[in-house]
Amino acid sequence: DGLNGSDGQNGTNGQDGADGQDGLNSLVSYADEPAGANCAAGGVAVNTGLDTDADNVLDAVEIQSTTYVCHGAGGQDEQSFILQYSAQSGGSLVGTTTQEVLVGGSGDSVTAVPNSGYYFTTWSDGNTSVSRVDSNIQSDLDVVAGFSPYQYTLTYTSDSNGSISGVVGQVVFHGVDGSPVEAVPDIGYQFTQWSDGRVSNPRIDLAVEGDIAVNASFEVAQYTLEYQAGQGGEITGNANQTVIHGSDGVVVAAVPDAGYRFVQWSDGVITANRTDLAITDDLSVIAEFVEELAAPDGIQTSSIGGDLVLDWDAVPNADSYNVYYAVEPGVTPDNYLSLTGGGAVLSVSNPVVLNELDGGQRYYF
Repeated sequence: DGLNGSDGQNGTNGQDGADGQDGLNSLVSYADEPAGANCAAGGVAVNTGLDTDADNVLDAVEIQSTTYVCHGAGGQDEQSFILQYSAQSGGSLVGTTTQEVLVGGSGDSVTAVPNSGYYFTTWSDGNTSVSRVDSNIQSDLDVVAGFSPYQYTLTYTSDSNGSISGVVGQVVFHGVDGSPVEAVPDIGYQFTQWSDGRVSNPRIDLAVEGDIAVNASFEVAQYTLEYQAGQGGEITGNANQTVIHGSDGVVVAAVPDAGYRFVQWSDGVITANRTDLAITDDLSVIAEFVEELAAPDGIQTSSIGGDLVLDWDAVPNADSYNVYYAVEPGVTPDNYLSLTGGGAVLSVSNPVVLNELDGGQRYYF
């Protein structure tokens, strides 16, 4: 191959290109920023953008970004709000109940605490949380915690030998009294107690703090028969008896001491020996005795209007007299009822008119 040839001469320079257009100016503007979401205490808004219309003014449509230079807390434009918390009766609050919070800020926790016997319901703004922390505050706040008392049910029942008088199903608020109820036994039965051990009847449940459900119990009624002797005598037999409803007692006798005689029992029974039958209640009686006095002397008879009149000499220490009669002889205070036509007028004074006697009949006294 042959050798390379020498380099050729450089060419001439080309013509200069046309000048380019001027670029857009970048502008910055400043504006006061009031207290609010961007600056809690106010500050300055720094706007930047391009002067697209070349008037050296950054118009709103030319703003491309905004940054904020904010005042610190306590600045001259600081904006804050008051959070006020209160409670209805029935509870209280734990926490700061009056708070001042900057716009957009958060408050401190406040808790609604019910009193004994109450429960929390809701805050007045509808918030149902017992504890609350309010955030992003944009206005004042005033809320009340609501509470309600617990309600309790009182239920009263009875067994098959009785019933309940009164409201057997009651609803009461915490701490309030119920209304009275009474356990009413059937005939021949008696109340014993409530199933919670209480024996009061009627009963009223006071200052209720919980549900109550009780049952009244009954048993066959028992009665006490008590026989006592007054001055001048004694009782033979069981003087203190206990019998169930409808049963009979056992015989007792009123026995006079020497120089005394039996008159009657305090309930009017005139037989010295008595057996009380078909008992339906307690019984307490006293045997009455009087001192035996000599029969009066000088008995005289007369008539008034066809009725027999008896008169006699007064007996010392006698304040009244008993006259016993029959149409058979041998009348005594102990046997007159067993004799034909036997009878008596008791506790009389002389003279006495016997208008109950049959005319023309012989009587013995």
